[in-house]
Amino acid sequence: MSSGEETGEHLTERTQLQDEQHEAARESVPVARALARDWQQRSNPTPEEIAHAHHIIGVNLGAQGKLNDAVKALQDAVSIYRKNPTNEADMASTLTVLAFYLMAKSDLTNAEAALKESLDIYRKIYPDNNPEIAASRHELARCLLIQGQYQKSEDLFRQTLSIKLSYLPEGDINIAFTRSTLAVCLIEQFKLPEAQLLLQQAVDASSPTEFVFAKSLHRARLAFVLVLNKEHPEEVEKVLLELEKSAKLLNSNVDKAKVLCQLGEVMCVQSKWEQATKTLRHAHELQKTFLDQNHHEMSRTLYLLGESLLPQNKQTEAEELFKAAVEMQQQSWSLRHPQRGRSLLGLGRSLCSQNRWEEAKPYLKEAVAILTDSTPHHPRTAEAVQELRICITSAAHFTVSDPLTTAGFSPEERKVYEHAMSDGEVDVERTMIK
Repeated sequence: MSSGEETGEHLTERTQLQDEQHEAARESVPVARALARDWQQRSNPTPEEIAHAHHIIGVNLGAQGKLNDAVKALQDAVSIYRKNPTNEADMASTLTVLAFYLMAKSDLTNAEAALKESLDIYRKIYPDNNPEIAASRHELARCLLIQGQYQKSEDLFRQTLSIKLSYLPEGDINIAFTRSTLAVCLIEQFKLPEAQLLLQQAVDASSPTEFVFAKSLHRARLAFVLVLNKEHPEEVEKVLLELEKSAKLLNSNVDKAKVLCQLGEVMCVQSKWEQATKTLRHAHELQKTFLDQNHHEMSRTLYLLGESLLPQNKQTEAEELFKAAVEMQQQSWSLRHPQRGRSLLGLGRSLCSQNRWEEAKPYLKEAVAILTDSTPHHPRTAEAVQELRICITSAAHFTVSDPLTTAGFSPEERKVYEHAMSDGEVDVERTMIK
């Protein structure tokens, strides 16, 4: 029932019967249910056998997209393990899988708790370089990344990468994925040079036989950084054409939507607004087939769609998309999440573009407060400050130096605002960052 890479001598051994039953259960949920009934109908079924059956059912339900049922089955397994703590490794494995499906439901608080418990268990029974510890750390880092806790996420990804490099070959797909996801964390903090290096390593490690999805995702992320850095434009164009073709080859709507979202974001950076809109609409339609209505990935797509529509003078539709993104993010994220700050910025900009200055002000003030706190060095933060300055001066018709421009700001917010405005007009390039 391992959730990580099943290599290394420290992994828990399963009996041959358990392995055969586990593989058989992967074929279909009815088989898994039959297996569970078989174990429960034995004269003396062990609690571990019953918990294992629930685990298998959860995995199968999750694979079919039945996330609520999957979470319930896995929670039942964890409950049995708690009452009968005979195999801590299996309980930790179940907790990690449970967290994976909780994240898929955007239940990030409970996912984080499950992953921390799983990691604590693994660290008691395995050495630090164990693959299970690496897998658990990777999932916890991913959970923190989704929540916008970038520095904590970065630290855990670095630990994960160090462990994986100790037992996996350099070109292994798991190392490439960790480097690629660490790069996403660095991009969020605008640490572009290292992000570019990591993504190039992930792309270089991709073999001709590797999954189309993995190769496409790494290359799309690298193209995104190259565009931000304004490097190799001809190479980027070539990559984008290849990625559009690759996306059509993907069988999974989940994988296809991820690649299309990344492509749409690159197109926004390139100011290819109409192409971006078309690509992102396609991604959104695919997401509707497998994501919950308030899922964080859905809200991010709506945000990007709004960004692509504003330069096309489609302010009303952009406004509705930004509002929908903000409402979704209030359900699945902390109110101080950087992405929520960017969505509030987008909403404020859409209102300003319609000369609705007073309506825009509270959204822009909240955006500035969130972004100066969470991502102070990010271009989006400078853009939020500039947008608020324009909004306030346009609404009240007074100069930037007027003390009323920072009325209601905290001392830290006022300091950041006044520093950003100290040079007068700020020419902020509207750089698209997720």
